[in-house]
Amino acid sequence: MVFDLRTAAPDVLRALEQQAPRVRAALDDLSAGIPLMRTSAPAVDGRLYRLKGHNRSICLALDDDLATADVIVLKGTEPLLPDFEHYLRWMTGTQFGAWPRPMAEHFPLFEGKAPGTVLLSEAMGEAATALDVQRRHLEHYGSLMRLPVPLFVWRLQADDEARTRDCLASAVSAMAYERLGAHLREGIGIVAYYYPSPPVRVHAVGRRAYLHPASAEWASAEQLTSRAVPGWVQIGARLLWLGLLPTTPLSWRLGDIFDPNNACLDGGVCDVASIQPITPETGDGFVVRSLIMSMGGLRMTIARAFNVPLGELPSSYEQEVAGFYLSDFVRGAMERALASEGRPGLSLDPRLQLVFGRDKSLADILQTVKAFGSYFSAREYEPPMTET
Repeated sequence: MVFDLRTAAPDVLRALEQQAPRVRAALDDLSAGIPLMRTSAPAVDGRLYRLKGHNRSICLALDDDLATADVIVLKGTEPLLPDFEHYLRWMTGTQFGAWPRPMAEHFPLFEGKAPGTVLLSEAMGEAATALDVQRRHLEHYGSLMRLPVPLFVWRLQADDEARTRDCLASAVSAMAYERLGAHLREGIGIVAYYYPSPPVRVHAVGRRAYLHPASAEWASAEQLTSRAVPGWVQIGARLLWLGLLPTTPLSWRLGDIFDPNNACLDGGVCDVASIQPITPETGDGFVVRSLIMSMGGLRMTIARAFNVPLGELPSSYEQEVAGFYLSDFVRGAMERALASEGRPGLSLDPRLQLVFGRDKSLADILQTVKAFGSYFSAREYEPPMTET
């Protein structure tokens, strides 16, 4: 075990046990051994289950009502399952979304991740980011945010790592494996985190099989309107108050917290990798682009949740209208949340004023556009000036 919440952050653990008393017994059980499903396929196996579309994680429900129970998510157990090689073969012939290559190639080549496998560096990075967010939130809001709470990170045994590397080398192209080689040698991991309900993601809306074992009510308009959307907005506002950007240009097309594959129907999010701290050294252009990207991601996720067709660029008048009004809604909702979610000892980065605020003059807007463009330019390289 390379990370243990019990020793890394006892304060976070105490808060978690107050919120979810069953966690203590579950941690003791996990310390004795990692529970495994019998297959990598979506299925229910006692209190263990895999949601459809969750290709690297399973859930351990903390009570018998799987439809509502809080869970411990185990991410990266697939290499220990008996059908791992068969699972990888399935990934080599299965398209990932609209991308023009199979899943097994997409993750190494585009995201730097191993198919069906969690790199140890990835597991430790996720745990560190989630713990940082939860510590900040606990200090200023007195509770845990509706995000993962990291519990454990394990490294696979040497023989399991060697077997996993061999399976991956046989399954993916030489180009893809070359991208993974150094990371695989650093270790292969499993991460366990707590989440306060079944982590059903927005992409399950309209796809009943992707909701199981949660209730179909999770995808209802009432649930989305009263719980999911307000929850996402609150998370975004509180992250900004805590000095954190929900997403940045560094995560473009790599997934952000408000991606339909990460935002959950309970109003939380299940992936924190895109969150980045704001520092005095963070450039204005980076901050402005990150804020606009965060609001754009939230807009797209709301559109997907309500089955409103909306592309990154409008392809019809209807999409242009939907994008206009959803953008206005998201901006207004975030401004109201920012006004209400502040706490003593917190302050907003002054550069948020470049994006938020209703009484902007044309000069203010042009200043924001200028800041947006300052992150990078398309100018040609010129050598440094030399004195003659």
